[in-house]
Amino acid sequence: MDQVQTAIEFIQNMGPSLHGFGALVFNELKSDVLSGAGKEIGALSVRNLTKIFGRSRDIHREETGLDFTSEDLNQVPIDVGSEFLRVARFVSDEELLEAYAALLESFVRDGQSFSRVAFVSMLNNMSGLDALIFRRIYSVSLIGPEPINQNEDWKNASIVKKSDGLFEKQNLAIQGILTSELPMKACQYDSKLNPAKRHEGLLPQEILVSLGNLARLNLIEPDRIFDGGLNYELVYRTPLGAALAEALRVKEES
Repeated sequence: MDQVQTAIEFIQNMGPSLHGFGALVFNELKSDVLSGAGKEIGALSVRNLTKIFGRSRDIHREETGLDFTSEDLNQVPIDVGSEFLRVARFVSDEELLEAYAALLESFVRDGQSFSRVAFVSMLNNMSGLDALIFRRIYSVSLIGPEPINQNEDWKNASIVKKSDGLFEKQNLAIQGILTSELPMKACQYDSKLNPAKRHEGLLPQEILVSLGNLARLNLIEPDRIFDGGLNYELVYRTPLGAALAEALRVKEES
């Protein structure tokens, strides 16, 4: 009951003027406490929502230096917020909990402007391994050719990428990502940067399944083989995947 009280106080302390999504969260928590669905189910929901909201608040503070307020919470569209609560409350995988926390922070940060219920659906269709592999692929710092000079100098992808995280030019998606070292890491493939660096043997089945699911969600695009087959050893980012990565605050790593 202490954990339940902590969860309810967490929402109550956001401010006395809860309405919209903020009120929905509070009512859902109260429902989990009082429902006859079973103590274990209610406790799991409360525990997960407490984790997600706490971590989301931490992310917001780390990124902006500010706490989000009850009014920020109220700006989350009800349709997005209700779907978020429905799918996030019973997630126990730590990688997915982190993703849901980051997504909630993006809803608070962007309010009505960029809240997409599709992002919730995508996370709901991912396993923890899928979420980890997605983060690995989108954290690769892409390197591309200098668009002005015609020499063979290379620069960091920041010169060919808009600040909102979406590709400035569609052809930037041709920068391939090698998957042979997943789930530990992914890296960019280019004949100049990774000469003949190809995986010897087959990718593990669980990696193939995760990559296939991410491709099904249109978050990555596998390499196409001339005979019509798919090569998951080499994949490409997509505009939809880039938008989700932006919402989840996936950071590029050098």
